[in-house]
Amino acid sequence: MPELRIILLVAGVLFVAALVGYEWWRSRGARPAALPPRDYDNVSSRDLESGGLVRDESPRPAPAPLPEINFSREARVSVADSLPVIDIDSVQRSSKPPERASDGIAVSDDVAVDRPTDATSTQAILRAHDEPYIGQDDDVSEARVILGAATEADARGPQIVLQWANEAERRIVTLRVLPRGEPRFPGRALRQAFASAGFWHGPLDIFHLPDPDGRVILSVAALAQPGTFDPSIMDSQRFSGLNLFAVLPGPIPEREAFEELVHAARQIAERLDGQITDQHGEELTPERIARLRQSLSGPAIARAAGES
Repeated sequence: MPELRIILLVAGVLFVAALVGYEWWRSRGARPAALPPRDYDNVSSRDLESGGLVRDESPRPAPAPLPEINFSREARVSVADSLPVIDIDSVQRSSKPPERASDGIAVSDDVAVDRPTDATSTQAILRAHDEPYIGQDDDVSEARVILGAATEADARGPQIVLQWANEAERRIVTLRVLPRGEPRFPGRALRQAFASAGFWHGPLDIFHLPDPDGRVILSVAALAQPGTFDPSIMDSQRFSGLNLFAVLPGPIPEREAFEELVHAARQIAERLDGQITDQHGEELTPERIARLRQSLSGPAIARAAGES
């Protein structure tokens, strides 16, 4: 039995090897022989005629010339390895803003810059008002008509008329509106509060409350000097407080002007969530209002109000 098994195994291996060799021989015999490469450049005319080959004797077209391109390269600019040095002092000296003139009234270009100072903004506004016009004689009457800045809001508003008495005769009642919770008033809320209370931006770059004829009854300035407002930029500014004041005598009786002052201060304070004080920063209590009202009949109103 073992011999038979070995014989069958050897016979199977030989059969498989013969089958594989036959298939390889058959596939190799069916493959066409590869033609050797032929050099057609060295073929003679006899070979061409006998072999049936035809040489293309037609002239070949010359290649088209390439188009000319006029290309000019810009000169390279060398970039400095170091950053430029700017002289801050020279820039500040050269960029100092000139002094603005508003219809002959010298006004600082630092509009509504909120910097606390010892002097009040109301005094600065009154000094600007007292400056004479360019080309105007000093003996001209104090009654004057001044057009404010040419903004769209002013174009739709009334013509503001300043008719303040001269410095020797006028008396001033002043109230303040200060922030209660926040350190400063937002400029946009301030502008909206002025509009709701009937104030218009006008002469001296401050807001005024006019009567039906345009005569100024009350005025309001920023608490810090120079006390002015610029409607075009005040929405992005913040202000530490307001000075509301009435210059007496004015277009209406003094007691009516005082009541208008208190009413306007309350209206603006409610709108801004502020508090009302007198010129010295004391809270405006009913007793304080009563004393100010009684002082209107005497010349001590300026001292009672805290400003002359």
